[in-house]
Amino acid sequence: MTTMTIPETLGAALRRPRYLFTRWPWLALGNIIVGIALASVLGSVLLPLLVLSLVPQIRANLWPALLRVEVWRLRLIDGPGADRIAPPIDTMARDGGTPSFAQFAHLAIVILLLIPFTVGAAFLPLIFTMLFAPWPLFDGAPMEALGPNATEAEIGRGAYDAFVAPLPTWVLVIWLIVAVIVFAAALLYAAGLWAWATGRLARTLMSPDDEQLRRDLTRVRESRADVLDAAALERTRIEGALHDGVQHRLVALTMKLGIVRAEEPDTPVGKLAGEVHGEIDGVLADLRRVIRNVQPRALAEHGLRAAVADLAAGLPMPVTVDVPSARMPRHIEEAAFFITSEALSNVAKHAEATRADVVGVVEDGTLFLTIADDGRGGAVETAGRGMRGMRQRAAGVDGTITVASPVGGGTTVTLSCPLPDDTEEADAR
Repeated sequence: MTTMTIPETLGAALRRPRYLFTRWPWLALGNIIVGIALASVLGSVLLPLLVLSLVPQIRANLWPALLRVEVWRLRLIDGPGADRIAPPIDTMARDGGTPSFAQFAHLAIVILLLIPFTVGAAFLPLIFTMLFAPWPLFDGAPMEALGPNATEAEIGRGAYDAFVAPLPTWVLVIWLIVAVIVFAAALLYAAGLWAWATGRLARTLMSPDDEQLRRDLTRVRESRADVLDAAALERTRIEGALHDGVQHRLVALTMKLGIVRAEEPDTPVGKLAGEVHGEIDGVLADLRRVIRNVQPRALAEHGLRAAVADLAAGLPMPVTVDVPSARMPRHIEEAAFFITSEALSNVAKHAEATRADVVGVVEDGTLFLTIADDGRGGAVETAGRGMRGMRQRAAGVDGTITVASPVGGGTTVTLSCPLPDDTEEADAR
């Protein structure tokens, strides 16, 4: 069974033989009608708009609104193109609302092109009548008999006798039906081609250049890094409150209970103190795990190498840690640590491994961190929340995760993550 793919843009639809039987001709007409309305407004009040643009508050709202109409108009026929020209308009709106030369030029071209198109479209019925009229069946004698001083009524009667009376009714009906069908098809194709051409013009003029794309990408990366760093600082604050506040109070409470148990070991109070002491020890163990998951203190104070070594010390199998000691940006260290933690947790739970290795190196501005074990392998790369979590962590720092897990050959998880230019390139141990 074959499935018919739906074209995403008007340009793709125009190349299909079923173009006339899709929604695209009507979207093209909608594009043109909205453009004509915009061109009429701009053409009639352009000078007042330019004067009003001298007021910053008006300018900040006026031009972005007009250009967003163009984005919406383009979205009717070219969604990807509209997505491409929208970000520069948003940036322009944030920067005060002054359109770039290309954006202003596009609005001017809308005025210059769409109004003539409207005038030209009004002559299409006459052009089609001249092209497709059944000239061999007409009798020109009545028109030739008219003198130079013929009245309008005489001219009308002569035209009827020359062009209508000679035609049988069935010929006239068939001709009208065919003419209407051909005219409608030609009009819809013409509208599609015109809308496509003006859409390409908008996309060409208002799409961001490579330099602007690089600036926007840099701004997005910096904003994301700031958000991740702020989240890391908040986790550090929570970790500090749990470690220095709740944990210390619980430790002090266990010490007091220990004293009571030691002084009255055989009394009901002493036995109860011992039971409560044991429960609090369990709570402390859970609290330490929560603190480590929220924000390992070793990671914040000493970096990735110390945090991974501390993590490895609590695992049931020996783990070799060979990670750079040089500090990296906080959000990258966090992502690398939690990916390592998840991978080692999977090793401990599922791999049946006798050992594991964590090896990291920074080369060519990229951190390569590998977690390998000698377990049974056969891990499914796309299965489980843990793997999805690792991929999401990696994607948050523009990194990627690869997994190699042949059956019986162990599992190797590798994080590749680009580092900022000022990060030290070292693999010092």
